[in-house]
Amino acid sequence: MGNLFFARRSDALQVYVFHASPALELRTKAVQSDSFNLPVRFRVWVLRELERRCLSKADSVVVLSEFSKRILLQEYSWLEESDITVLPGGSDVAGIDAKTRRPGTSKRLIALRRLEWRTGVDLLLQAFSDSGIAEQGWELDVIGSGSLADELQERSKSLGIDAAVTFHGLVSEEGKSDLLSKAQLFVLPTRAFEGFGLATVEAMAHGLVPIVTSAGASPEIVGDIDPELVCEPTVSSLTTALQLWTSIEYQDKIAEVSTRSSKVAAAYDWSSVGARYLELVDTLAAKKMG
Repeated sequence: MGNLFFARRSDALQVYVFHASPALELRTKAVQSDSFNLPVRFRVWVLRELERRCLSKADSVVVLSEFSKRILLQEYSWLEESDITVLPGGSDVAGIDAKTRRPGTSKRLIALRRLEWRTGVDLLLQAFSDSGIAEQGWELDVIGSGSLADELQERSKSLGIDAAVTFHGLVSEEGKSDLLSKAQLFVLPTRAFEGFGLATVEAMAHGLVPIVTSAGASPEIVGDIDPELVCEPTVSSLTTALQLWTSIEYQDKIAEVSTRSSKVAAAYDWSSVGARYLELVDTLAAKKMG
């Protein structure tokens, strides 16, 4: 964003890869928490102006999902659909060891999230508590850091589930892969604006069953695998999903969904996603040159 904002218009190709709208996220959070005061309004205006200027100067805009494309068209009515290209995120899916490309057998679920309001980890903690699955031996691993880290750990204690919940903070790639290989379920409890969901793809590549919310692009990734993988961004809906996918009746289904998840994740390997980006740049460059 900084490069586009400060750069002058030139003959060089300028492509803006849009991941998310900080202005929209901040505004939504402030409105929901009844804290949309003057200082916050100013910050939102500054972020939106930065975003608007970058978009207006770009020759083309790349988004990671159809959801993000809809957001841009709604927020900036002057944009044309032809200005926006949907290209998903990529990961080193092919590099995952075959031994870890299957769900673990222990009663573990895992969340890989920034610990912020938008990502909904507080919803997951409440749902984990309400579901009663901790009493059945299930444990929750939370990977990630953020401004709500201390608050969420205190919330875990107040709910009485701290013995079953481990906050790992930031971990290495090897540590993340090790934790993913031990879990059966992955949960992405997003409250709002999930622009893509690379963590979901990585978990699926390890063979985990991905439980996601409908708040953003996640259904675009997992929707064709099983409709019961998608729930609403509410405690009650997440609670129901956890109870379903941890039940004895769903154990055979977990093996089936695990296989399908791995196959879907393979499409997001950088070898294929990167090739699509290169093709797009070549096409845009040729068009700009005349």
